[in-house]
This record gives sequence, structure tokens and C-alpha cells, in this order.
Amino acid sequence: MATLGDAFSDDERRKSVARQLQPGVIIYLEVAFPQGRRPKYLVVAHVERECCTFVVNSQIHPFIEAHPALAVCQVKIDTVRQPYLRRDSYIACHQVSAPADRECDQRTGGRSEPDQRQSAR
Repeated sequence: MATLGDAFSDDERRKSVARQLQPGVIIYLEVAFPQGRRPKYLVVAHVERECCTFVVNSQIHPFIEAHPALAVCQVKIDTVRQPYLRRDSYIACHQVSAPADRECDQRTGGRSEPDQRQSAR
């Protein structure tokens, strides 16, 4: 089934995404991990030459919980303010990632709340 995006060129779609990718925006796309690819929510942290993001996880990994310096970098986001989430989750601010440009051509999920952005600083 064709989508609205199919009516636009790759360049036009890329320019549209670049206009929308601002710090605090939450995007949903397929991410490559060592265990394979899977869909994830990502919080855009910085946009200049590349889009730097933080991964959103539904749980804090036991390794992270066991290391206080990493545990303090987990910012809770809830389903009340982020209704597209299935459960309360955590922004993993201990690690910045930069997904490939082609992956950023996916859809946006929403915008993080100001207090969540402040907590992540």
C-alpha cells in the first residue's frame, strides 16, 4: 500500500525530516544492535552534522543498576505524558548513539517533556 511519503522524492523527505529533528523529539525506528535489528524509541539529543540520540528502554539493565555512575543517567518517562509508550520507560543518557541518516527517515513519535529534558542534562 502506498503512503503519503511515496509522493515525495527522497531529497524532499530528507529535508522534511531534517526540519523536524530537533533536540527533545522522540523518534521510532529500527536500530541495529549486536543481537540483531529491532524497533526502538530514541530521544534526539543533538542535531548538526549527524543526529545524536539516547535510547529509550522499558527497563533498566541490572548492570546499569549495579553501577551508580550509570544508574543516575537513566531518566524516567511515563505513559501519562508519553501516551505512545506501552509502559513507563527510561531514557538511557549514559550512552549517545548516532543512527545512520537512512534510519532517521522513519517516523517521529513525539516530544519529551521539558522536565525530562532538564533531567537529562
